Amino acid sequence: MNKRKEALRDKSYLEPNMGRMKSNAKAHPAEIPAQGYSPQQGKIDSVLKRMKKLKKKAKNFTHGVLEHVRLGHKFTEIMKWKLRLGAKILRVGGFEKVFKELFSVSEGEKLLKAFQCFLSTTAGPVAGLLFISTKKVSFCSERSIKVTSPNGEMVRFHYKVFINIHTHGLSPSLLKFLLTSFALFTH
Repeated sequence: MNKRKEALRDKSYLEPNMGRMKSNAKAHPAEIPAQGYSPQQGKIDSVLKRMKKLKKKAKNFTHGVLEHVRLGHKFTEIMKWKLRLGAKILRVGGFEKVFKELFSVSEGEKLLKAFQCFLSTTAGPVAGLLFISTKKVSFCSERSIKVTSPNGEMVRFHYKVFINIHTHGLSPSLLKFLLTSFALFTH
C-alpha cells in the first residue's frame, strides 16, 4: 500500500508527456492530465450532470405551462381540465382505446402519439386531444360544442377534425415534425 501511495505522489511518470500536453492544451483542453481527480469528483460531476438535465426538463415543463396560460385560461382551469381529461382517459383504458372510440380505425392502423392540446379556431382555442396514427392525424375536443341547427334547435357535438395522411400526401418529414413539435404535451 505504501508503494502505491508513493507512486501516486511521484508524478515523474507524467513528465515525458507533459511537453506534448502543454503544447496541445489550448487546442484540446480535455487532454490535460487529471491530477488529483478522485472517484468522489466523478460522482460529483455525475450528480451535477443529472441536475443540469433536471433543470432543463423543469424549464421545458414550465415553458409548456406558460404556453397554456398565454391562451387566456387561468392556471386553475387548465389544471382542472388536465385532471378531468386524465381521469376520463384512465376510465376508458388509455389513449389507444379513446382513439378507437372516437374515430373509425382501419385495419393495420396504429396510434403513434397522443397529446393534450388546444386547437386554434376562428372562434378561439378548443381544448382536446390530438392523435397521430400511421394513417391519419386527428383531433377531438374535450367538451361538446353547442351549435344552433338550421331548425333553430341547440345541438351538442364534439369538434372533430382528421386528415388522412395518404389521401392528402402528408410527407414523412411533416409527420416527424408533428410528432416532435407537440412533445411538451406528451403523455
